[in-house]
This record gives sequence, C-alpha cells and structure tokens, in this order.
Amino acid sequence: MKVAVTGCSSDFATVILPRLIADEDVEEIVGIDIRAPRVEDPKLRFVEQDVRSEKIGGLFEGADAVIHLAYVVSEIADKELTHDVNINGSRNVLEAAAGAGVRRLVMASSVASYGMHGDHPDPVTEDEFPRGNPDKYYFYDKAEVEHFVEWWLARNPDTDMTVTRLRPVIIVGPSFTGGMLENTTRPVSVLPKSDVRVQLLHEDDLADAFCRCAKDDHPGAFNVGPVDVMDAGELGVMHGQKVARLPARPLARIADLAFKVGLSPASSDWVVDGELRVDSSRLSQETGWAPQFTSREAAVIHLLQRGRPIVASGGELHRREVAEAALAPLTKRLRGWCDTNRGLREAVGGAGAFDELIEGAEHVYLPFRTGEVHAEVHPADDPSAPSIVFTPGLGGHARFYSPALGCLRRAGFNVIGWDRPGHGLSEGRRGDATVPETLDALEAVIRLARSRFSGPVVMGGSSLGGVLTWLALTAELDVDAAFSHNIARGDMPHEPAAARKAPLLKAFARAFPRAPVPITQIADFGAAADDAESLRFFTERQDGLWAWSITARSAASLNEWRAPRDWAQVSTPTLVLQGAGDVMVGTGYVSSVFEASHPAGARLDQVPGAGHLLFHDHLPDALERVEAFVGDWAGAAAPAQTVRSP
Repeated sequence: MKVAVTGCSSDFATVILPRLIADEDVEEIVGIDIRAPRVEDPKLRFVEQDVRSEKIGGLFEGADAVIHLAYVVSEIADKELTHDVNINGSRNVLEAAAGAGVRRLVMASSVASYGMHGDHPDPVTEDEFPRGNPDKYYFYDKAEVEHFVEWWLARNPDTDMTVTRLRPVIIVGPSFTGGMLENTTRPVSVLPKSDVRVQLLHEDDLADAFCRCAKDDHPGAFNVGPVDVMDAGELGVMHGQKVARLPARPLARIADLAFKVGLSPASSDWVVDGELRVDSSRLSQETGWAPQFTSREAAVIHLLQRGRPIVASGGELHRREVAEAALAPLTKRLRGWCDTNRGLREAVGGAGAFDELIEGAEHVYLPFRTGEVHAEVHPADDPSAPSIVFTPGLGGHARFYSPALGCLRRAGFNVIGWDRPGHGLSEGRRGDATVPETLDALEAVIRLARSRFSGPVVMGGSSLGGVLTWLALTAELDVDAAFSHNIARGDMPHEPAAARKAPLLKAFARAFPRAPVPITQIADFGAAADDAESLRFFTERQDGLWAWSITARSAASLNEWRAPRDWAQVSTPTLVLQGAGDVMVGTGYVSSVFEASHPAGARLDQVPGAGHLLFHDHLPDALERVEAFVGDWAGAAAPAQTVRSP
C-alpha cells in the first residue's frame, strides 16, 4: 500500500506518520510539504512541494490513499495567504487526487467547521450543517472546504474515490503545540466569563482514526472525540492554575491587541464564548474506532508532559494505559538509551529487552496529604522474595530508573520505585516536597511493600534518593536493610560555598517559600553524565515530568533537617555506594560523611571508574553490588567498614 501525506511536517503528521510506518501493509509513504517532516524512516520519501502547485497530482500517482493535513492552523497576520492555502490548497488536493486515480482521500477537517452558534443541538452529530463563523478564519476555512467537498461530490457522482472528512475536537499530546494549548498550561489563564466546555482528544486516538480511514472505505464526515466533556476551568483546577474570567467582548479586544503587538500567538479568532459537544458514535460504529482516553485523562497527560503538576484529580492516572501514555516520551528516550548507552545496553540487553522489563510494571497510588503518591511496582514471581523500595534522585521519578528496577525484578526481587510528592506522576506542587514530607511518603511506600509482599524490605535510592535513604535510617522506618548511592547530611555542607549559602537560602525560603530554584543551582548535571545522550537530556530538560526546579523551602529543608536519633544507634545493615570517579559529589565528601556518621551496620563501597549516574551509565556495576548485598545482607548486621572494590 502506498500513502501520500500532505502537510507532512505538521503536528497531525508527526503522530500519524509513525503509525503508518509501523503498519506492515504500508510499503511506501510520500511526504509532501514546504518543510521537512519531523519523522524519518526508509519508508518515508519527502518531496518539497506546495499543496497549491499544479505538480502535486504527479506525486499522487500510484497512491492508494492520500491523507490531506496541509493547513494553516497557527495564526499569521496574512489572512489572504491563510485562506489561499487552506481553501484553494484543499481544492487542489481533492481534484489532483481524483485525477491521479487515488482510491481514498482522508481530509483533516475540524469540529470548528460547525461554527460557534447558540442553536446547536447537544451533542452535535454529523447531521448538523457545517456553518463555520465568517469572522474566525479557522472556523470559516474549515466550513468552506467542507462545502466544496460536498459540491464536488455532487458534481462527480461516478467517482471511484472515497472521500472521508474527519472532524476532531481539541487535540493534545507531546507532538501538539499552539497558542491555545500553551494557554492551558500557564500558571495564570484568562477565559471567557461563560462556561467553556471542551472535549480533549489524545494524539494517539487521532492517529488511530486517520489510519483506519486510510485503509478502508468510509465515505462522509465523522466527528472524532471522546464521550466526556469538561469545563475549561476544571483544567486549571487540575494543575493549580489561577483563572481570571472576563466577558467575551473585552477579552476579544485584549486578544487582538496582544496578537498585533506580538504578545500572543492568537487573536480574537480563537476566543470562543462556549464550546459545542460532539457525538462520535458514527465513527465508532463504522470503523470500530474507540478512544483510549477520556477528556480528563487526556488533560492530565497533556499537563504532565508540559511540565505542570497535578494538584487535584479524580483518579485519571489510575489506569495503566493513562500512566504509560504520560510516561511515553521518557520511555521512548530510555528505549533509545538502552541501544546506545553501553552500561544500559549491557544490563538490559537492548531496547527490546527494556520493553520486556517494564511490561509487567503496575502503577499504584497511595493517599497522602499532598495528594496521591505514585509507585511503580515490579512484582517478582515469588511474593516472599525480598522487596526493594527505591527512591529516585534530584528532580527525577521512578520511570527514569525503570531499567534498574526491571533488572532487579528480573534478578528475583519485588521492586517498588516511587515518585516523591510533586514529582513524576505523584500529585502535589511541582518540586515542593521537603525532607520530612518525603520521609513520610517513603514510610507509606514501605507500608505498601509490607502489605503487598511477605519477604524482608530493603530501602534504597540513588543520588538525592540515596541521601534521603541515608537520612531515613535515623527515622526508624520499618525496613530490614538499606542501600544508598551517595550520602549527605545537612549539618555537613558539601563545600565551603554551600556553608555560606545555607543561611541565605534559609532566609530566602522563609520569605519566599515557594519561589522556584533551578536544580542546576543545586547540582551540576554536566558533571554527572558520562554519556552524550544523558548530558543532552539534562541540558535540554527533555522530560516534562521531571521537577527541573524545586521550591526554596524544599531546597532549604535538606540543610535544616537533623537526625531524630544518634547515628551510633543505627544498626540497619546498609550498603553505601559511590562512583570512584564521581566529580559531581566527590569521594572525599562521601567518605567524611560516612566516617562522621559511622552507623554500626554500614559499609562503604567505592565503585572504580563509575561516575554519578551509577544506575545508568554503570548499571551492571550497581546491579552486581546491590544484588549481592540484598541476597547476603538482608536482615543481618555487619561491622562498619570501607571496601574498595578490586
């Protein structure tokens, strides 16, 4: 099967092309646009061409289907050019596809084609005439294209080409950008005074609909949206957005002025006083299409991937499919790292093996005072095997450590990675968890391990997670053993500069407790990464679920925290790990903290050649030591000692 895709650089194409590429029935794809696509594959051949060109028909020759996505969506000042591309370009594609003998043409329309009118039924079905809005370019153009299609079909009743028009609602996902979507993720938003109802469609569900219609004959128009609807204000409540309400007319004037001076990506053309709800049952009945995600689930995924916290929800993340969709961008990156990073590749056995490692992962949510805490559970075959509760490092969350968690599960341990409050999939203000709050949440996760599994419980962690594990030893949590990659104490500053900054940070935190502090001010991730891809991950902030900044009170809490009991009273068997080549923390500091604390049941193991990302770049070394320790030491005390590995 050969498929031609116009607008191949668009957001739409960025999610549709990978699905076509993965389809074994699709042998060739011709991507047509004035810009190169964001997707690359041997199946995909890019041709630079304008959809208004007379030459476009030649590019459709031999195509079984054409998917028309070329459209000016992001607003530009030149409305004459906008109408020309949108309307005349679509007419040209329709006539060229028919002339080239294409079997199916799938066109991207929109629910905007119905227009915003007060007399719409609720919900709107495809029987409703697409009236558009003359004063809103996007709404007008979508309706005009639909009118032309109907006119053309009436003039060509004997055509062999099936024409499908898909009318999606608002689409969200990591591939979709735009002024309206950006407005939903700002700390402050302005909405019309009246209720604005929205249906949100996840990009994966959009791609599914288009690919189904490209492969089978489904003539006519189809709404594409989930069943549920939500108020736009609810979206703000989910992530703590402050929403101001203004009457539609003043808001439209403000939008026009802001667009004119370049302060807003959209004018009043995108200010709508209300929103219609559509019924998509026709698409489901005719194609078998069914959305994976509700509007509320798609909203949570959208917010998390845009770096916003979830502070109030109704359990939208509880389904495994939703949690995995929110984690998908990082999962994809980890899959690539397992191919290119030597340590990860050796430990997990490549990208395919990584998928197998996380295949059985469960997502569990524990009630907590800041909202639900997320745990990623990797159960072993034996519930009586030792359980490992793993705390991630600074800013991170459990999925970042899934290669390690999955490998430990494969070694026979029950493993629970978890996200600190306000990190990853855990609810709470982003990066706001203090040390006491974190230790309270850790205790809840340990209780989960005790109730879920019957074997001994070992707590562990890496980087800041290792530090928190170390501090938790004095809190008398219900664990049998512990391992800690890196350790620190608030009363032992890492360097002289930190000692001087501590009083200033404390005063700043008291005055502005929730002021953001970039984590780059706390840790030098450039010194942490041994791998180029890992370094780019940190410098480019490539995961929206990370807390790339923490609040001042969270940063100050580590300096202010003091052990509730003397370190000499700690007898929990503990393995302290550190990379001997860790320039981010330094072996001297870790050794000094270890000697000053000197808990009776601890030993220090410095791993030769390893840097700070011990559980990534040097994962085989970390696994070897943790597996041996948990297997041999769990439940047994040992004298304090420093071991330097051969």
